[in-house]
Amino acid sequence: MPYNSSPETLLTVLACAVMTGHAAAQSPASWRLRSIDLRVTLLPQTHAVAGEVRLGVTRAGGAAVDATFDLSDSLTVDSVHVRTGNFVRTVTAAREARVIRVPSAALSSTGSIVTIWYHGSPPDRSLAFTEHDGTVRVASYGLPRSASGWWPTIDDPAQKADSADIRVTAPAMLTVASNGRFVDRTSHDDGTATTHWTVRYPIYSDVVSLAAADYVERRGSFHSRAGRDVPLTFFVFPEDTAKADRDFTVVPRALAFEESLLGPYPFVNEKYGIAEFARRSFREHQTLPSLGATFITGTHQFDQIIAHEIAHQWFGNSVTVSTWRDIWLNEGFAEYVAWRWIRADRGQAAYDSLVRDAESKHYVGTLAHADSGGFATMFGDLTFEKGPLTLATLEALIGTRAIDAALAEYVRGHAYGLASLADFQAACERQYGKPLGPFFDQWVRGAS
Repeated sequence: MPYNSSPETLLTVLACAVMTGHAAAQSPASWRLRSIDLRVTLLPQTHAVAGEVRLGVTRAGGAAVDATFDLSDSLTVDSVHVRTGNFVRTVTAAREARVIRVPSAALSSTGSIVTIWYHGSPPDRSLAFTEHDGTVRVASYGLPRSASGWWPTIDDPAQKADSADIRVTAPAMLTVASNGRFVDRTSHDDGTATTHWTVRYPIYSDVVSLAAADYVERRGSFHSRAGRDVPLTFFVFPEDTAKADRDFTVVPRALAFEESLLGPYPFVNEKYGIAEFARRSFREHQTLPSLGATFITGTHQFDQIIAHEIAHQWFGNSVTVSTWRDIWLNEGFAEYVAWRWIRADRGQAAYDSLVRDAESKHYVGTLAHADSGGFATMFGDLTFEKGPLTLATLEALIGTRAIDAALAEYVRGHAYGLASLADFQAACERQYGKPLGPFFDQWVRGAS
């Protein structure tokens, strides 16, 4: 998305890509996802996967109900085991539409590990296999409710696991990138290798990343306000390395600006990276956003997208919405920060152009979506343009100092947890010193 043009075309592509998805069943709130240990083997010849996932769950309260885990109908469950302490049992899990149901009697309220073995061909919207000059490239997409398209999980943004380990076995000629910190890579006699990445910050399933390709790695570092050097790791297709070397010079500068606005980068102990993928899109996987080859030009044409994906590390990954109805708190906020980066980097006139373009559009519906299953609405102009326009208007109303303080308070107060519109409104009212109910009623809760 060029800094001086509308993202309308890109949003249309994104909306079309996700409209084929189905709403996953939600697990009863009485079960909480505590840990993820995902072990998946890529089978490029058949565009399939075979995997084992170990999910730590505890009962959060309420009646003893069955635990449900989301999984695409295109994937087959082979077996399910439950470990409680040192005791392991095989359980008969009911396979329903896009759901695996594990009986509550098999689970302990103090904690169990549910292990699910599975295999099959993931939907392209969740995990895509593409080919380039005879080499297979694989990448997850990270859309709402897409994680369960390639591995069993509780596919709900409110279910943030405390930790995750991702082990991917793939042909040895491929480099595998994922979230968090690289642990090791083990080669096998059959021509494959297993790469292990580990995450020690809270993470929800849809931003768990898998990217495997004939990557060239580019490395650097960024000195955070937290006082640490954060590794920068970019995974780029060989044909795009020269362009990426030019475009990605913006990353340390944009990170520094966004830290000045929002506070220290939330994942300083792990990394910030970018994984190129073969989609005309971009997604905010935690610590490793994916960026389509279309947007790596070597001309800095798409710096705004890079700034937007960096901002998602605060809005979406650290501070997460508890329901997809509030998706604008991820997307609208990330885009507003990208607008602020454009203002800082390219001047007030470039920012004003973005505001005028957003003001010229007619929006149908409310930012607080009543139906979070409407992907075209979730990823349309309402979210990506009225969202940041709302924040720009709020800045004009309460002042830059107040909105900056409110953003920083909101991020700090809900770091690594969940937040809602009410939380942000309360932060704004504290910093402004006056009620803002009429503004939020008109701009967010009401239609325009």
